[in-house]
Amino acid sequence: MSNALGHVYVAFGEEYDKQAAWSAVAARRFSSLPIYVLSNLVQHDPKWDEVSNVSFKFFNSSFENRDVKTSMWEYSPFDKTLYTDTDTAIQSSKFTEAFDALQFCDVAFPYHGTWEEGKKVTRLYRMAMDKFKVEKPLVVLQGGVCVFSKTTGTKKLFKLWNNYWDAFGRGREMMCLACAAKNVKGVSIGMLSKDFGFPESKIIQHFYGSKAPHTDLIPKISKNKEFDKKYGRNRWDLVD
Repeated sequence: MSNALGHVYVAFGEEYDKQAAWSAVAARRFSSLPIYVLSNLVQHDPKWDEVSNVSFKFFNSSFENRDVKTSMWEYSPFDKTLYTDTDTAIQSSKFTEAFDALQFCDVAFPYHGTWEEGKKVTRLYRMAMDKFKVEKPLVVLQGGVCVFSKTTGTKKLFKLWNNYWDAFGRGREMMCLACAAKNVKGVSIGMLSKDFGFPESKIIQHFYGSKAPHTDLIPKISKNKEFDKKYGRNRWDLVD
């Protein structure tokens, strides 16, 4: 396996393993980029047989999927890594242009939005901002797609992201990413365009959420309700 450029998935459990396999098949329409899958399974979905140049790293039951995701800089074997969630479909050979951002920064994510001064934020983001002493404006990064280099700056961001995720109850990780990106020092963070990670994208489509557009390229899976139990149904209510 070449260690220059590569594509990483985190796929814990049979449903996510299957979804990642279909996502990888979609990616193979445009690239032979090596694929590395961080997984807690020994046996994998038969769909992986259709994917060339793929390998797996096994994690035992002491690891959680988001623990690995927020630490993936440590596990990627590549000098420059493209990470995508399992519910993403690469739609164009232009997806490798994401690596170009790493000429100017350590790590880059698609821009999702900004919690501006004077505007209300969702309850869950306010909880994270209060816990980690973050003030507005807060730039929200989409964690379902990113590129990163193996640099000390990347290490700092991912370590803080993982620490915040752990301290915030080991649930949702996007608000922890936003807070870590705001507070971290000594790292250059870039922005990918909405062509990387949003449902309407023509490069990488990310089919997050039950109301998002979908494609037959990626099978849907049953979503875990753990976050409703942890934070309640009002977690997305707007608060000051």
